[in-house]
Amino acid sequence: MSGHYTAQPTIQDGQSSPRLALGAWVLANALGLGTTFAMFGIVGEGMQAAGAEHDTAGWGVPTLAAMIVGGSLFAYLRQRVLGSPSRWPQTLVIGVVIAAGFVAGWFPPIDFVTGIFVAGVVGGALQLREARRLGHPGKLLVLSVGAWLVAGLAGVAAAILVADVIISGALGRADMVDGVGGFIAILALAGVVGGAVGGAIEGIAVRSRLARSRAATSPLLGSAT
Repeated sequence: MSGHYTAQPTIQDGQSSPRLALGAWVLANALGLGTTFAMFGIVGEGMQAAGAEHDTAGWGVPTLAAMIVGGSLFAYLRQRVLGSPSRWPQTLVIGVVIAAGFVAGWFPPIDFVTGIFVAGVVGGALQLREARRLGHPGKLLVLSVGAWLVAGLAGVAAAILVADVIISGALGRADMVDGVGGFIAILALAGVVGGAVGGAIEGIAVRSRLARSRAATSPLLGSAT
């Protein structure tokens, strides 16, 4: 057995006491989605500055590619917290799904809700299989759907509530540079808040499932000794 897994038991390692570090899980989700949406804003604004018109292939392809890269980072950070080896095909699939969910929303702010929602649900389906095997997988799936829908709405609500402050207050002048910076900050905020909310709800549910599993198996382990 690898010493990496025995030194730090996680959901995937198959040890007797799997655990999930909630703070690290929330941070990974928040940082991953915040980076994803910030990259979307940076590349999108950069393409427009280079002369590409909004909603054209010259603008859309690079911005969606940026979301795929950011989404893959989101999946990678989650996988690191879970402690299992990175599966690059899986992380790439999650990156593509985030971009697809964003496109499916069609217009703002629905696109950010669908992007966050699909990222969390598909990410959980691919990365939390061991937790579902502990029992009641349907309940965990339903909770994941609800958690990431709330996360998407929370991220957009946070961005809307502070949009004016970021653009006209915190950044001072309303010139082009500050406007672009404010736009990127708003996108990043939506991702950070959405990732933190979804990660917290999902993480608490998974930790509860793992705790119940340990409680159920500990008497058996004790009697065996």
